[in-house]
Amino acid sequence: MIMNRCLENGCRELTTDKYCKRHEMIHKIDKQVQANRDKELKQLSKGYQESERHTRYVHSDRFDEIDGQFYQQYRWQKLSKQILMRDLYTCQICNHVQSRGESMIVDHIVKRRVNPELSYSESNLWTLCRTCHNKKSSLEDRLTNIEILSTDKDYWIKMLQ
Repeated sequence: MIMNRCLENGCRELTTDKYCKRHEMIHKIDKQVQANRDKELKQLSKGYQESERHTRYVHSDRFDEIDGQFYQQYRWQKLSKQILMRDLYTCQICNHVQSRGESMIVDHIVKRRVNPELSYSESNLWTLCRTCHNKKSSLEDRLTNIEILSTDKDYWIKMLQ
């Protein structure tokens, strides 16, 4: 058997493991304490994030949009990938091509909450970079639902260029 010194600083005990018997027990307890602490912090963090999201959006008229359940559905994820490929990962307004580390957004031309029937319609979806998406969203917030219903790609391209 190969004997090594205990890895604990200052301990000169010879052992076949990483630590001598005394320090091995201390390290096991430390690992358990750290694992429990990490688990508690993760739970606290998760609860905080959920409560923050809840208080921020629950009273908002955009709650259904932001809810996330729609965007987590397999059908939406598959369709959004198809739209990204159709548009060649290129913003349809500024023609910016997605680069590494960037994300493009598949956007509804007419908002989902205004016309839910168009939620999965390819003709109502296009690819935008984050900058153009944010500009479009801020303009959309100023329009009434009736005005939004009358918008199309050409309208948004003209407004955002």
